Amino acid sequence: MTREVPPLPPDHELIQTISQRHTSWVMQVRDPGYRPCCLKLTYSNDPAHLQDQITLRNDLMRVSQATPGLLPMLDWGVNTDTGILWERYPLADDTHGTPPEDPLRYQPATLADRCRSADRTPTLTVIDWGIRLASAVEALHREGLMHLDIKPSNILFIDGLPVLGDYGSVSRSVQPHRHLGSDGYYPPDKHGSFGLDVFALGRTLYELWSGLERYQFPKLPVHVLSEPHWQRHGWLLNEALIRATDVRVSHRFPDATGFGATLLQTREGRTRLSRRKALAAALTVGSGVAGVFIMRNLPSHRAVWRHRSKKRFGYELWQSTSLTCDWRTRMLYSVSADSRGTFFQRFQLDQHQWKYDAFPKGPTRIPFCTFCPWSEDLVFCESVTGQVFRMPLDGSQPEPLPTKALNRLDFTGSGYVNPISRRIGMFAGYGNFRAHNRRYEYSPEAGLWEQITETSPQLPWPRGSSQLFPGKDRKTWYSWGGAGNRDGQEGLKEPGLKQFGGLFYPLSDFWKLDLHHQRWSPLLGVQEWMPMGPRRAIHHPLLESVLFLTGSEPGHQTEGRFHLWTEGGERLPRALPNRGDTPPPLFRCWNLLCEPDSGDLWVLADEGIFTVSIQAA
Repeated sequence: MTREVPPLPPDHELIQTISQRHTSWVMQVRDPGYRPCCLKLTYSNDPAHLQDQITLRNDLMRVSQATPGLLPMLDWGVNTDTGILWERYPLADDTHGTPPEDPLRYQPATLADRCRSADRTPTLTVIDWGIRLASAVEALHREGLMHLDIKPSNILFIDGLPVLGDYGSVSRSVQPHRHLGSDGYYPPDKHGSFGLDVFALGRTLYELWSGLERYQFPKLPVHVLSEPHWQRHGWLLNEALIRATDVRVSHRFPDATGFGATLLQTREGRTRLSRRKALAAALTVGSGVAGVFIMRNLPSHRAVWRHRSKKRFGYELWQSTSLTCDWRTRMLYSVSADSRGTFFQRFQLDQHQWKYDAFPKGPTRIPFCTFCPWSEDLVFCESVTGQVFRMPLDGSQPEPLPTKALNRLDFTGSGYVNPISRRIGMFAGYGNFRAHNRRYEYSPEAGLWEQITETSPQLPWPRGSSQLFPGKDRKTWYSWGGAGNRDGQEGLKEPGLKQFGGLFYPLSDFWKLDLHHQRWSPLLGVQEWMPMGPRRAIHHPLLESVLFLTGSEPGHQTEGRFHLWTEGGERLPRALPNRGDTPPPLFRCWNLLCEPDSGDLWVLADEGIFTVSIQAA
């Protein structure tokens, strides 16, 4: 098939070709009544595909003519001998706003032009257009149709109002491995049927509203946050877009009906009050229910910092987790290694004193160490071989435990303790130019690392250096971050993701592991929330929530800040306001601890030692 324009349908006159691809042409023509219109020609050498497109055209013409937010199809036809399908549409508005005197100067106005324009699109306009387009998508869904290529360049303007066009990808099903639209407009899982169109529409509205690229979601520029309509409409639109484009399938709108209804509520508006005004409003209303409703939409806590020591807590060989603190003696332990041997370090929290013992003949590569509550000693292992050691707390020589060596180059990762099986475990791994998601538990009786078979239908992406930490009862563990990609292969780029480092992507996703059922559950999607800085996290047993600690990156200095996240909240982590001693720019946090009784947090960082109390605001 050549790139020459194929013959037009009878009685049509070509004015100009607007756009051209390998198998399709969009042209400005005159119809049999000599009226300017748009004609699209599509070529297919696959009879089955051509037949599928033919069967859709009558339904598309009927629903598009009856729905204001869809580009109306005026007529269509097909030449099965040549494989050419043609469709006729009204001309969209010109980019200059009025039809040009010279038809050859005509360029159709699209939403992509509006997104790139220096003129800001007001919040209420974005909401109104979103309602119109959501209604159009809903009409397609009622017919059992999915658009599958929603993006700003496929939304035109007719009489100043947006209409969804380009029906070349419309289908009644999502075929496996089918390419969906453009990167960034569809979720990495490409799952959810009708929800795929809602995701794409949400990202499209985000670009229109913010003026930013879709890959920058959910960042909002200052002009949006300072707009007068933010307090009543903008924050609601932001939450609607977050839910529409939620990477977690179970949290996103399943179809356009719910998204459209939410946008209608956003148009009505609701004021988000400050906490002080909210309390006053709740007292004035005199209703506990009203007070609870208001409070749920406000920041609930604040982080009160206390600078305990300005002395740098910076030990390059420090390898420790929240489980390696004995809170009876308030002693924190670490077992680490380098080419010189093994180092056993202890740090007394209250006196800020530390000491260490060196074992030159000990293991030289240690991926993790953890505290076993039933034996009250430290257990660690050697990477590659998987040899397990017991470290007595008195600082005596580490004792090897019976272990049949694995000699696996990828045997490295994050450790955990399984209180059900009373075993130590290890999740993830990196080696042989790949990142893995293997999970092992050590059986002392057999002296073996046994790979755990997962029963979950969903598993985290392959990753290396993920952060693991326990929930309240240690029967639930959380995994955050790491670097990898869907296949685990080094250097492989993943369509739609960003911040590729040349080897792997920083995933920044968040998962829960149920040790009783051996089941993983996604809590935050890949790169859905990409915080800066130290990137530490811990489960707070008193709040029954997770706290994320963020801070500075090179070129972006910012003070340490905690973000509160509660499971089931259907929201991204919320930054808590800082009080007390102002934390300095925080670049590296070596340990994040939570006292079991008081719930106070310990931040052991290069910039000093801090305690942080999370208080109700």
